[in-house]
Amino acid sequence: MNAALKKPKSSAEERAQELYTQRMGKINKKISHYDQGFFIAKCLKKISEIKRRNEISFDFEHVWILAIKISATSSGGTRRPGDNEIIDIINSLWRVHNCLIPYLEADSNPLVAMRAMISQQSTLQHNILSSHADIVRQANLLADNQCLDDYFKGKFGISISTYCFIWFLLLNQIGASETGSTEINLARLIYESYRYVALRDIYSFFRVFSVTVEELPQFFSKFTTYDSDFGSYFYDSPLKQKPFIFTGKAIRTISNNLSASSASFLLPHLFKDSKEISSTFKKVFTQKFENYIGAILVWTKLPYISEGEIKELYRRLGYSGKKSNVVDHMLTSPEAKIALIVESKGVEQTDFVKVILDTATLAKRLQDSHIKGIAQSQQCVHILQKDHVLKDYEFYSFIVVNDDYGFSDAESLERMIGTAALTGAPYPVCYPSPILLSRILFVRISTLEKICSSIQDGEYTLFELLERTKNPGQFNNLEKIHHSLTKAHPAEAVAKNISVDSPNIQALMFQKAGRSGSYPLIEYVNDVDRVIKSLAYQKYSI
Repeated sequence: MNAALKKPKSSAEERAQELYTQRMGKINKKISHYDQGFFIAKCLKKISEIKRRNEISFDFEHVWILAIKISATSSGGTRRPGDNEIIDIINSLWRVHNCLIPYLEADSNPLVAMRAMISQQSTLQHNILSSHADIVRQANLLADNQCLDDYFKGKFGISISTYCFIWFLLLNQIGASETGSTEINLARLIYESYRYVALRDIYSFFRVFSVTVEELPQFFSKFTTYDSDFGSYFYDSPLKQKPFIFTGKAIRTISNNLSASSASFLLPHLFKDSKEISSTFKKVFTQKFENYIGAILVWTKLPYISEGEIKELYRRLGYSGKKSNVVDHMLTSPEAKIALIVESKGVEQTDFVKVILDTATLAKRLQDSHIKGIAQSQQCVHILQKDHVLKDYEFYSFIVVNDDYGFSDAESLERMIGTAALTGAPYPVCYPSPILLSRILFVRISTLEKICSSIQDGEYTLFELLERTKNPGQFNNLEKIHHSLTKAHPAEAVAKNISVDSPNIQALMFQKAGRSGSYPLIEYVNDVDRVIKSLAYQKYSI
């Protein structure tokens, strides 16, 4: 009878949520008694004092940023805590991640918990040069689209090219800072941009993307829906959408690391988050991203096969090319007998996906991107292996995405969410697989740029790089390759995106702002190239 009355064991999610509710309740109560302006100013000051020390350092920075949100959304009190009391609160807030412990028990999957924690911390370990690359890439892909540009001008008062150009110059200042936040040198910004950008554009930029301490409560009020859920602890700060703060005397970054991350994240987010333009953006970006991948694959000078040519090969083999079985690109290396198929999945879900703790929810959010890419790769290899030339080739697949989502290949995703989630998806993964799941790799676009640049420059062959992804017993070999290539050639892949014919350069030149047209175009290209190369030699931790 006692056994019948015994309560079933709660799930890891329920146990974690219970711990989170208890701990955050105490922390929120304490912070609610503090003077808002005083406490937030203390947090901002602490972030500003974080030293670069020639290495990436966050010093609990994400926790200080979370403390700002908690204070701004509390009722506020009158107490002004001392430094030691504030440190105690921050330490308590840091230890909230221990609520993940139920996910580490035998009946749960620890990979999901570790993924959320690593993603949270890596957000504020964003390399400045990577942000430069992301801004240049975004400008190249989006600046010349009239529909997107008209929307952006109407909504934010500036063009896409101006937005990217201002960010580029701001990142130069942020990259040179030796502290955790930077006071923006407006005189320098105006001087460096006056040939292309009007003063009103700079004003519009900061009006949209900065906030005052007094405005924080209203700003954060739009982001409290999920605050009671444990998963929200790992979400990126909403301040990625407002990375600058106006102090009344100056404009500062809230955090240099946050601003660098924001530069990479914000432009696509602004389009995806808009009901008015999101569907148009996805159509435009998907095609542009796919074309861009094809362009950088051509850098390698290896035999390149387009989607249309793959479909033609299918027809010769008696198959028709469909969304479920064809990929966007293929490279071959006849000498090494290697075939690399490449599928573009550029428009992914939001940053929320990177920290989902529930495997069923994660699988659902990935079914039209990562999981579909696995299924497409399998079907493509199944067909291509019937070709008399390719039947003896070793196949690899790159599923190209915009960011690192915490799993490097299909095999690691399988370990995380289980085979049932893969086989039960709308585009089901099949077993046995015609290609090893460990050879279906999720590759960031920035990694693909570096790989293709390295092959073009003769540093590595495609065979050598793919062999390095097979090192047994090592975690995320692809990420190790990314870091190695970045360390050896930090600027090359970025510089190759900048030319007189680049869409963003053309758009910047012909817009009616500042003194556009008075500055020789080649000088601007050379200036950008010089800035990138100078940044490359600074001692950033990659």
